[in-house]
Amino acid sequence: MDLGLKGKVAVVTGAASQTGMGNAICLLLAKEGCDIVSADLDLEGAVKTAEAVKAAWPQSHRRQSQYHRFCRS
Repeated sequence: MDLGLKGKVAVVTGAASQTGMGNAICLLLAKEGCDIVSADLDLEGAVKTAEAVKAAWPQSHRRQSQYHRFCRS
C-alpha cells in the first residue's frame, strides 16, 4: 500500500499500548516511510513502541514523549 506519506512526520498519541490502535498506526506509518513521534502518558510504553518501529524499519526516525508535559500549565 502506498499512501504517499514517505518523508512526512506523524505524531501518534496513545501509542503506548503494545496491542492497541496507536501502536498499530505507528507501525503502519513507519512502513509507509513516515518519521514517527509516539506520544502517551505512559512514557515506558511509548518507548517500547518506538523500539518496535526501530526494529521493524531501522531507517525510520522515531521519538517518544510523555504528552502530559505539553498539556499541563
